[in-house]
Amino acid sequence: MDSLSLYSNISLVVGFFAGFAYGVRKCLTTRKMLYFQMITAAIGCAAVTRLYNVVSLICVGEYVDGFNVGLLGPISCFSLLFCAEFGALDSLVDKNLKNNKRATIIACIVPACLAVLSAIIIHTDSVDKIYRILIFFTLLTICAASYFNFKHLILSKEGNEFFEPLRLYNTFALLLEVFYVLDLLFMTYNMEVAYIITNVAVLIVAVLILPVLDKGVGKWTI
Repeated sequence: MDSLSLYSNISLVVGFFAGFAYGVRKCLTTRKMLYFQMITAAIGCAAVTRLYNVVSLICVGEYVDGFNVGLLGPISCFSLLFCAEFGALDSLVDKNLKNNKRATIIACIVPACLAVLSAIIIHTDSVDKIYRILIFFTLLTICAASYFNFKHLILSKEGNEFFEPLRLYNTFALLLEVFYVLDLLFMTYNMEVAYIITNVAVLIVAVLILPVLDKGVGKWTI
C-alpha cells in the first residue's frame, strides 16, 4: 500500500472521530437511551482502529500482521453493534408477529454472503495464523450484527412502528459492515484501487451514521 492508503486512512480517522464526537456531545447534552450510547461507543472503537492503521503505516510502512491491538477495535465495534440491535432493541421490541417470520428468514441472506467472503479472506495462505483467528472473530461479529441490521431494515411497517424510523440508520450500519469485509478482502489481495474506493464509501458512512441514528431515535414516542 502506498501513500494514498495512508491519506485515505487519515481521512477515515477524521471521519470516525467526527462521528464519535457528535455522538458523545449528544449523550452529554441530551438524555440518550443505551441503544444510542452503545452505537456511539462502536463508532469510537472504529475510530481507534483507523488511528492504529495510520500509526502502523507511518512507523512500519505497512499493515502489521499477527496479533495487534488494532484488531481489538473492529471486534469491539461490531460486538457493540450486535448487542445494540439484539440486546437493547430486538429482544425487547420485536413482537414476534407472523409477518416478521418471513423477514427473519430472508435476513439470513446478508450474513451468509458475508460468511462466504470471510472464508475467502481467512483461507488465504498469506494470512498469519493468529491474525486469521482474530479476523475470524471479527467477521463472526459482523455476520451477527448484519443479520439484525438487515432484519430490522426489511421488517414490514405493520406492527413494527418502533423500527420504522431506523430504516435509514440500519442501511448505513449494514453498509459499514459490508464495506469492512470488502476492505479486508481488497487489502488481503492487494486490490488498492478497490480498497481506496471502499474507504471513501466508509468515510461517508462514518460521518453520517450517528446523525442519521439521532434523527431516527428522535421520532420514538415511548
